[in-house]
Amino acid sequence: MHEEQPGQGGGVPNAFRNAIFWRWSRTMPRPLRGPFLTLLYALGTAANPGGALRFRDGTVIRIQDIARAVGSDEKDVRRMITAAIAAGVVSVQGARGRGRRPTYVILVTPCPDWTAAVASLALTRPKKKPAKSPWRGPEFGGPTPEPAASPSSGDQPPKSGGSSSGDRPRNNP
Repeated sequence: MHEEQPGQGGGVPNAFRNAIFWRWSRTMPRPLRGPFLTLLYALGTAANPGGALRFRDGTVIRIQDIARAVGSDEKDVRRMITAAIAAGVVSVQGARGRGRRPTYVILVTPCPDWTAAVASLALTRPKKKPAKSPWRGPEFGGPTPEPAASPSSGDQPPKSGGSSSGDRPRNNP
């Protein structure tokens, strides 16, 4: 079904999902085609006919519920929603922050700013920390010991004159 066919109903979520399917996914850069695209589909599915992410009784859909629906971590969903806001396909009613429940509203825009979404995701990407060596931790006794400066027994092969094993002289006549 094409989005411009007459007689379609469904309000904002239907128009939003049609825009994703017919227009936006074709112009979307590759970094947005994975979990971000899944998030947009989930937002389009969860929104009420007016486009707000609210249940029928008016309760706001929490970020935890969106994260479960997308199959992602809450932190990643927050990053992706921020990118969707930067692209202009989602708006926020109310204050965002810890302990607050803003209402997210999906928007059908003619040409979203996907470059702003990519920039937002790149800016908020978690930094990879170099993994510490497991033997550096305190439970293993600290750093590895340094080798002794002078060779001790067992550090070098024996330096004997002509015998190969050092036990007996050679048996050559």
